[in-house]
Amino acid sequence: MKPGENNLIPFNRPPLHKIDVANKPIFIFEPSDENTDASTVASFGEEWLKFNGFDKKELELISNEYFDLCTQKVLPENALVLDLGCGSGRWSACLANRVAQIEAVDPSKAIFAAAQVTRHYHNIRLSQCSVSCLDRKSTRLNSSHIPLSR
Repeated sequence: MKPGENNLIPFNRPPLHKIDVANKPIFIFEPSDENTDASTVASFGEEWLKFNGFDKKELELISNEYFDLCTQKVLPENALVLDLGCGSGRWSACLANRVAQIEAVDPSKAIFAAAQVTRHYHNIRLSQCSVSCLDRKSTRLNSSHIPLSR
């Protein structure tokens, strides 16, 4: 699998529109579904818009520790990864050089911070939506980003 539109999780409906932020397209969908709490989404969005400046070296160090369990056997180079609730996009940016494609989605305004953080990676697609906009049945995911604890 190589980066590109054909390797992405298909949408189950068309986006309302597409905007570019930092030369990065963001697909905008209708507001969240019934399983999403609007006030929680808004508060996370506001938080990540304020705290999205990451030093590249610091982020690399943190991601090496955070993703140390994700060996190439677990997460191969041809992987398609879903970063659900991507927030600022920092973890997508950390994985971008290790996998083929990342589908980064967040229902909040944090997706605009993610555009800045991931602007140099062409294998990350950003969508402002909940998981309900993705056609998960027709796609084989290698991984989805789930916070790990020890």
